[in-house]
Amino acid sequence: MKIVKILSSIIFLLLTFQLSAWGFKAHYAIAEIAERNLTPNAKAKVDDMLDGKKMVYWADWMDKVRSDSTYDFTATWHYANVDSGQTYESMPRVETGDVVIATELAIEMIQSNTENDSIKTLYLKFLIHLIGDLHCPMHAGRATDRGGNQYPVTWFGRETNLHSL
Repeated sequence: MKIVKILSSIIFLLLTFQLSAWGFKAHYAIAEIAERNLTPNAKAKVDDMLDGKKMVYWADWMDKVRSDSTYDFTATWHYANVDSGQTYESMPRVETGDVVIATELAIEMIQSNTENDSIKTLYLKFLIHLIGDLHCPMHAGRATDRGGNQYPVTWFGRETNLHSL
């Protein structure tokens, strides 16, 4: 019985460390994994589009520019919420788009034969970040609690919310 309690405590501690690990670290990890899996041809194109900077460099860029009004149109692009008893398909659409729609748009813009290189590069930067957001559990949460933002928690005596944690 004592071993079960010790193992349970260790597992709980490991899980709580994971809770605080998403943020920029997860975006960096996802971008690094993606870059390592590019074909040589795709890697050459990405390197050219990003002026030699690694994808990791741009991984959390969309979060950094959220306060820049130039990018206000992307505010809802970071998440796609689905309420209990609903599916993504049955949920009302966010008029300004969500992470799924933004990802599809980014791919379309990058592959476009009519867009200029600067627009394609901008949408590649978006795509790098959006793929990270697609994999974030709190970015695929419930609309009713705004992806954990409306779910209060106390962490080491500090009031916060589940999403921030």
